[in-house]
Amino acid sequence: MKVFQMRGETADEARERLSADLGIDKDQLRFVREKNKEFSFEASVCPPILDIEVSKDKLKARIRRIQLPQGDSAPKLTTDFVLEQLKKKGIQFGIKTEEITAALFKISSDPNFNDTKPLSILVAEGESPSSAQGGRPQWVLDLKKFEGGKFALANKDEVVAKAPTAVPGREGKTVTGEPIPFDFEESFRLPIGKGIGVRRVKGHTEYFTESFGRVFVDDGTRVRLDVDIKDQKDGLEAVVELVGPKTFSGKSVSAQDILEAASAHGVSKGLLSLEEVERQIRAVKKWPARIVLAKGKDPVDGQLGDLKVHYKTPHSEKPLDVERAKLGIVFPGEIIASIQFAHPPQDGFTVFGEVLRGRQCNEQPIYPGKNVKRVRLETHEELHATAYGQVKIVEDRIHVENIVRVSQDAMEATLDLFPQQPLRVEDIQNLLRDKDVLAGYEKEDIEKKLQLVANGQRREPKLVLAKARPVIPGKSAKIRYYFRPSEMKSKGILIKSQPRDYFAAPGDLLLVKFLPEEAVEGFNLYREKIPVPAEMKSADIQIKVGDLIREELRGKDGDPNDLPRIEFRAESFGVVSWKNKELSLKSVIEIPESEDFVQLRLPQKSDFGRAISFELVKKVAEEEGVRVELDREAIERCLRTARAKPTDLVPVEIARSQPAKNGENAKIEYFVKINGESVEKFVSRELPTPEEILQADCVRPGDVIAIKTPAGTGEDGKSVFGRRIVAERGVDEPWMLGRGLERSSDDRSLVVQTQAPAFVFVEDGRLVARSTLEIAPDKMSASMTIYPSSNPRFQAREERVMTMIQAEGIQAGLQIERIREAIQSCLTDQAPQTFEVAVGQAPEVGTETSYELAVDTDRSQLRSDGSVDHKAASVFLQVRKGQLLLLKRPATRGADGFNILDQKIPGIMGKDYEVAAGEGVKVSDSGLEYYSTRDGILEFTGKRIQVIEGLMVNGDVDYSTGNIDSDQARVIIRGSVLPGFELRSKSDVKVEKVAEACIIEAGGELSVSGGIVGKDKAHISAKKKLECLYINSGATVECHGDIVSRNEILNSQIRSGGRVLCVEGAGAVSGGEIWSQKGVEAKVFGAQGSESKTHIHLGLNFMELQAALKRIEDEGLKAKEEDLRSEMAEMDKELKEIYEKIPEASEKSPEDAAELQAQYKDLYENRKLKEEKLGTVERQKAVILKHVQKAKDFKVIAREMIHPGVVFHHEGVEWVIREPMRAVEISWSEASKNFVMRKAP
Repeated sequence: MKVFQMRGETADEARERLSADLGIDKDQLRFVREKNKEFSFEASVCPPILDIEVSKDKLKARIRRIQLPQGDSAPKLTTDFVLEQLKKKGIQFGIKTEEITAALFKISSDPNFNDTKPLSILVAEGESPSSAQGGRPQWVLDLKKFEGGKFALANKDEVVAKAPTAVPGREGKTVTGEPIPFDFEESFRLPIGKGIGVRRVKGHTEYFTESFGRVFVDDGTRVRLDVDIKDQKDGLEAVVELVGPKTFSGKSVSAQDILEAASAHGVSKGLLSLEEVERQIRAVKKWPARIVLAKGKDPVDGQLGDLKVHYKTPHSEKPLDVERAKLGIVFPGEIIASIQFAHPPQDGFTVFGEVLRGRQCNEQPIYPGKNVKRVRLETHEELHATAYGQVKIVEDRIHVENIVRVSQDAMEATLDLFPQQPLRVEDIQNLLRDKDVLAGYEKEDIEKKLQLVANGQRREPKLVLAKARPVIPGKSAKIRYYFRPSEMKSKGILIKSQPRDYFAAPGDLLLVKFLPEEAVEGFNLYREKIPVPAEMKSADIQIKVGDLIREELRGKDGDPNDLPRIEFRAESFGVVSWKNKELSLKSVIEIPESEDFVQLRLPQKSDFGRAISFELVKKVAEEEGVRVELDREAIERCLRTARAKPTDLVPVEIARSQPAKNGENAKIEYFVKINGESVEKFVSRELPTPEEILQADCVRPGDVIAIKTPAGTGEDGKSVFGRRIVAERGVDEPWMLGRGLERSSDDRSLVVQTQAPAFVFVEDGRLVARSTLEIAPDKMSASMTIYPSSNPRFQAREERVMTMIQAEGIQAGLQIERIREAIQSCLTDQAPQTFEVAVGQAPEVGTETSYELAVDTDRSQLRSDGSVDHKAASVFLQVRKGQLLLLKRPATRGADGFNILDQKIPGIMGKDYEVAAGEGVKVSDSGLEYYSTRDGILEFTGKRIQVIEGLMVNGDVDYSTGNIDSDQARVIIRGSVLPGFELRSKSDVKVEKVAEACIIEAGGELSVSGGIVGKDKAHISAKKKLECLYINSGATVECHGDIVSRNEILNSQIRSGGRVLCVEGAGAVSGGEIWSQKGVEAKVFGAQGSESKTHIHLGLNFMELQAALKRIEDEGLKAKEEDLRSEMAEMDKELKEIYEKIPEASEKSPEDAAELQAQYKDLYENRKLKEEKLGTVERQKAVILKHVQKAKDFKVIAREMIHPGVVFHHEGVEWVIREPMRAVEISWSEASKNFVMRKAP
């Protein structure tokens, strides 16, 4: 049942449209529902539905989707049906019948065809057009007249050359039969230029002039037309130059064509009439001549307005007014002049339609310049002054000139000022800015001066408006000395006097520099700086400050009683140095690099009058970083020491450092030995670690086995600067310890830190305490080694050994007697003892899982205990829903064991495995019972149990069961299928006994445990694979997969899409006919002395061949072929009769002869059509047969013998075996197109 939707106003209208579109009978469309004018219909019988798509260019048509027919009475999907649908779509040309047949055969052969999957089946293809070819052009004009660049006149549409058509074109055709026009290609196209057109006239091509003009033929090959329309008088006239009154063809020059050419050339205004042009041509007396075709119009320009000057007219007779007018002085806002508006222009035009504008009179008698603005009124314009100044006219512009005068040195600005009108300060500022005067004036000062002029009503010819600032000179730096530099230099030529040293104490004032005062730059009216001249600049004295000198800035700017200055003072004790303007102190403090002492050279007072005291020395020492106590007594003694001068220097040590005291080295004493030697010798590497241990001390947790006397720390010292002088610590001796040992918290002793007694060894130069007990990885046994000791305190006694064993958790399987014997032997023999201390017990393995069928079955499949023998054949039983199928006996666990740690080792479970519950089976919550969830056939393979939906017959297929058709269900027959009965299933079929003279069809695999007995009536088929014991007596057996008959195949029809195998028992293939695509393997082929032949067809699928032949019959191709051949035979007979009558009729009546010839021709044409149809039918058959699979790689293997009488067939080659062949392999050679043979492997 299929559902279709169709839109419409009513259900009947939608049904009509759907029936027309899909070809479904209206009575078969049942209305279902309607939603928004979309009606749904169900159809129980539905023809094939095709989705046909035509390409945009209509050159291809494709089937994009096919819905298969539904219902027994529905039309079949055949080539004729598709052709009918194409016809309805209007597709009638280029139909690909063979391709349609091939595609439909492929679809019909595919059981899994999906009608929703998009397709691309090309069903029709149109024919593209082929272009026509032009011939070589022929000149119409005389080429000699055009040599040397000459030309001739031509009217519009005159032919200059013609070209015949060399190859006619062919129209194409779309799939709907519409013609497609062809293109015209000109291989010999005449080179043409501008103005020459090409047109196709029936049978030839013409080259013609597109307008009037001059024809040129360049180099005798390229023709062009030049339209020589010229303009003169700047475009006010259009003319053409004619060389004569005739064109190259002798026609009179056409005035109409000339005017059209002029228009096409762009002449659009002022064209003369046809009569005026013809009149000019007739009036020509001498050629060549120019003919005027069009005239334009000149433009008229605009005119200037009148000018009236006002500034030269005085406002009164007063002398000041007359003088001002004479000088042309104006105030802001005054009228200078007035101008009347200009007269407007008039436009003209050219012959090309261009507008010739009369020039607007944008000119004026005079233009406003600087400080003048234009004011537009209704009737005229006025020029007003915008600043105070003198009117000047320069060329065509009128200005108000700024009359501010700036002195040459730019230090003063003046103005000639009249008093008639008051000026604002802003007016003056604008004038000054115009002169770039930016400095030297104040607004208030200008305002006062303007007020004085206005009040006095008199002219000021040089009113000072601004004054600049001059340069202010600077003052140089000065130095005041508190020592005499001259005394610090040696004097004399022969006998030089010693220079004087000045001793300074901290804070002594040595020198003062009074800072210079910088000169101040001036500036002019333009605010440009006036640099300070060199002679006005101040000079500075650069004093370099050296060591131990401090600078202090003093004084205030502008205070003559406290001038700015820099004071240079001493920062420590030292001798003053003054060289090249560099002031420094040479320190009298001596401190060696070792910082062991501090020494000074001191006077009683400085050369600058400061007394030296202990407190001053202490302060200097602290500033130098001395951090030890000073020797006050030595300092005061030095200061009291008498000297020739109080300033004489006496050395004194004021402080000394404190030296450090180093500590003593550490020492370790060991109490344990190895092989009688102290471990110290092995740890310190004095002796090598012994390879064999004969003696070792057994220690207990907490035992002290060594003590250490720690290294001394010493006592630190201190340098004169307080830096710590670190005392050298005594060298520490490290503990070379490993596992089982720890240092005490004070690091003075070495303590055993094991959980139990242990032996002391040296390993890798480190002392370790460890047990010698070794436990096996599975913890099922343990052994240890004990050693004697030379120290009774560290003997390996029984309590220590047992504690050592118990500390490892060993509690079970102890070998007490063996342990005691080993300890006694160790103490007595003074030799190491190795022994086993404990042994565990292994767990036992339990019984494995077993299953027991809860339904009656063949007892041969059960063991003696009732469990299933899984190596036996599979179990098949008929069961009911809810029936108990299988019982599980779980695996059991064996007896527990234990290890030496007294840990239980669970007994080992017996081998467990699960039987998978398949379809139709559920497992109980306990997992021990399997139940059926439906009626069906129990299938139990030992690994999986399922109840399949199928049919089981506990006996034969006979009159008690009748014929069986199980549809999708699997079928198991516990007996035989008796003669005359039928068994069909789309799934697997199993027959446990014999299939005799019956029909069996299996959609899956087929298994016949017994044999197949044909009696010329059996027909057995399977889709996948077929297995049986034997086949004989005229059985027909077909299978798309392999056919396996274990013992024999005798006198039967065998057809396989795979291989045929018969290799057990007798393994004989004899008689009958065998079709196998991939080959046959048997022990023996044929039979000795047999008269019946054994035919073996190879490389071809018989079932596919039959399907192809059926498709040919469904398409009606066989009937069509027979009908066409019959009709053609009748036509041949009739053609022969007409042909024999023509000679006789020609002699008697030519009219009758002509009529017979016409009949012959019509019948012959009709026969050709029949022959074409027959060819199409044969090609359709070939296309279908082409899809039958063929194999070239088949093989025939005879393990023992091929007897004479066996015939092999492939691609028309027949090979009859005439002599016996033993153990051979037969294959196909594509090169020789024949069978080849070799020894079987």
